Amino acid sequence: MNVARRHLIQIAALAMLPIARAGATAIATPTPASAPRVAFLSPGEAADALAHGDGYYAGMGLQEIRARVGSALPGLSLAEARVAARDFDVGALLPFNDDARAALRGMAERLQPLLLSRAPLYARTGWSFIQLDDRAEGGMPHTRGPHIVLPKAAVDAWTKKHLDAVRARGLAEATFGRSLLLHEQTHVLERLHPDRFEPLITQVFGFTRLPAPPENAWLSTHRCTNPDGPDVVWAFNLTRLGGSGWILPTWYCPTARRRACPRISSRWPSSWCAAPTGTGSSSMPPACPGGVRSTRCLVTPPGSRSRTRTSTPTRSPPWRCRTGSCATCRTWTSGR
Repeated sequence: MNVARRHLIQIAALAMLPIARAGATAIATPTPASAPRVAFLSPGEAADALAHGDGYYAGMGLQEIRARVGSALPGLSLAEARVAARDFDVGALLPFNDDARAALRGMAERLQPLLLSRAPLYARTGWSFIQLDDRAEGGMPHTRGPHIVLPKAAVDAWTKKHLDAVRARGLAEATFGRSLLLHEQTHVLERLHPDRFEPLITQVFGFTRLPAPPENAWLSTHRCTNPDGPDVVWAFNLTRLGGSGWILPTWYCPTARRRACPRISSRWPSSWCAAPTGTGSSSMPPACPGGVRSTRCLVTPPGSRSRTRTSTPTRSPPWRCRTGSCATCRTWTSGR
């Protein structure tokens, strides 16, 4: 997911939830009743969750599936390729050993006092973990339904830090991994409580929900499904920042140049598209959902020799971002 949006959601979501009463200085100490609920799915349980828990694979395109499985999948139809993507992920599932369980459970337990004091909804929500081999999903942490899916590299790194802290008798002060866990748990809460996050996205962030995602031939072929945010129907009106037109974040799969298929990567860019100046209205982009010809990309698609220029916001958005990465539109380019 886009780095700017993920940090903002994490911070703003914590802020919008009920907080401790004014003047409280002590953080609540966990009791057996308030201790976090932590679950570790076995490969069998996780296989069922990935295959039947949501419609994740049903929206995938052929190019992104090839990138995910690392194969051109010759002769497979789109429906067959989607099954292959699911089976690839199922084949990458791993169990948690005792040390990994202790490390993750300890991370959740050390977070619990802070959550009880400042974000009760987080404190009441259980943690559910799935582990994947690093070859799946580009080795990136993500979420599926109510589950946080962790790559083996992250689990191994946290397990090592846990064991090192135990040997150094510094486990109580350890803070490793908690920012990432909070970020991923925020995605879980987005799904569980959409009514809480809708005002955050529309009133705080200033995004507008579209009736359907704008489409054009290039985006339809190259769009990549983000497990943390598959709903690509949010657009932002640049007039709020002194610019013109609209932008819409879409994670896309670049065209492979030196191999039969691209490899999924956290460095794949986010494409921010905009409607031309003077079209549509102040409350809704003009390309929703059918007027594809009035939508253009701010970022040059791979292989293109020219850039489409559009109005640039006169000031940076009011959230943390990496501006200036695109000479044309000061867009943000990152993975999830």
